[in-house]
Amino acid sequence: MEVEQFTSTRQKAIALFKSQPKGGKDIVSLDAIFISLCSLANAQPEAAAAKQARTAARPGNQQPPAPWFIETLAALKGKGESITVARFLMFANRFPVKRMDQVNAARWLRDAGYIPRKTGGNLVFDL
Repeated sequence: MEVEQFTSTRQKAIALFKSQPKGGKDIVSLDAIFISLCSLANAQPEAAAAKQARTAARPGNQQPPAPWFIETLAALKGKGESITVARFLMFANRFPVKRMDQVNAARWLRDAGYIPRKTGGNLVFDL
């Protein structure tokens, strides 16, 4: 913290401390006000940097369903299958399985209206 910023924060803390009603039950100490203002001053640049770090969408986030997904879903639809994403990819002949294929298939199944349920740590979709 720069000297000027420290001085202005100190002045703000004193002004806030003096603005409290006299003789009130809940008076906040000058130290607590100053520490809060310092924390707030340090948190604002970090929050701005965090917002700037993630401006672009992750790859694959806006992709439409792939043709292999549509074909596999059409083949499995109406059969009453309870299927995990890994098993869905197995039916689609997607080997080796990539992480983005799993993420995309799960998102596309949700977008198609299938709500997953968690069973034994796996997401199970009822087709």
